[in-house]
Amino acid sequence: MVCKLKFVNLTFDLTPSPLVPPFLDVDPKYDEIQRVKGGSTLILQCTMAGVPTPTARWFHGDTPIEQSADVLIETGATYSTLTISRVGLSAAGIYRVDVENEVGKDSIDFQVDVTGRRYKIPDYPES
Repeated sequence: MVCKLKFVNLTFDLTPSPLVPPFLDVDPKYDEIQRVKGGSTLILQCTMAGVPTPTARWFHGDTPIEQSADVLIETGATYSTLTISRVGLSAAGIYRVDVENEVGKDSIDFQVDVTGRRYKIPDYPES
């Protein structure tokens, strides 16, 4: 039995990709308290980078935020956005996004104030 081998010229790059810890950035408007009217929509956004691509997790205080009918979390390779519809007064407080990959972590806090609608009680004439 004769075995013939044909050699093919293959090139492999075995240089490992540099690992980069996660880094978060936000628009300067988020340095201020985010004020939103009760019943309206709250949107918090950040950009992120890192190698490998970091994962993002949102919190209200220390409570993890989960998607629901009124809560949308969108995360791509370079961003994460939290959208809360019909916010109530209980939505006020500190929100945090944590990003993490195998070589590190980063986080940013957002302060949110929810204003209630103030109604003036009408004056009724005495009868």
